[in-house]
Amino acid sequence: MSRKSKSVLDKILADYEYICGMVRNKKTGRFVGNFHKKHKRWQVSFRVNNKTFTFWRATIVWVLNVKKWPEHTIDHHDRDATNDKIENLRDITMPKNWAHSRMVNPGLPRNVYPKNDSFMVIVKGVYIGIYSGIAEANSVAKKQRAIMGL
Repeated sequence: MSRKSKSVLDKILADYEYICGMVRNKKTGRFVGNFHKKHKRWQVSFRVNNKTFTFWRATIVWVLNVKKWPEHTIDHHDRDATNDKIENLRDITMPKNWAHSRMVNPGLPRNVYPKNDSFMVIVKGVYIGIYSGIAEANSVAKKQRAIMGL
């Protein structure tokens, strides 16, 4: 996250609503956010100094509660990207996030991870690509493991 966006979030007038895990605008008292259909999660936009800044709601909830920016990425422990209650959020590295995804989806082939409506292939920490079907992703993963001598 850029230094500029860090200073912007410090200026945002928002409150965290613990019961529902949502963010409320301090000026209007209204809940803020739009559901992003492609990523299946909430995003929140704020205008500061005539510029619009957009963040995932989970990031704003994290900053409002922990009082510092996440070092890595915000993960939803229950894998529900709409559940932004603070006890469901954690700051973890992307490899750990992918590993957690594997634990939740144990039927997937080795090195294949769910990504929205597609499947992502990562072999030995190297991003290979995104594929529309499991069979295609598994085939690519097998070929890449062979190339890497695994």
